[in-house]
Amino acid sequence: MTDHCAKEKKDVHILEELKKSAVLQQLGEQKILDSGNQELVPKFYAKYHGVISKHGGTGTWNALPLETVSSSGKNV
Repeated sequence: MTDHCAKEKKDVHILEELKKSAVLQQLGEQKILDSGNQELVPKFYAKYHGVISKHGGTGTWNALPLETVSSSGKNV
């Protein structure tokens, strides 16, 4: 016999986490839409520079296969 209440609590926790994630994503998207290029470009540049540094710098980055570069850009 399984504990129905424990499963329900787990499901509620999962749904709460999904809702929290969706709210944070929506707020983040709204922040981007409300921001101007002067505010956003330096942030994107800094993040992109960090991704390149993480992969060993510009030389290493330029030698990476296109698939790796493309998938790394999705995390920016």
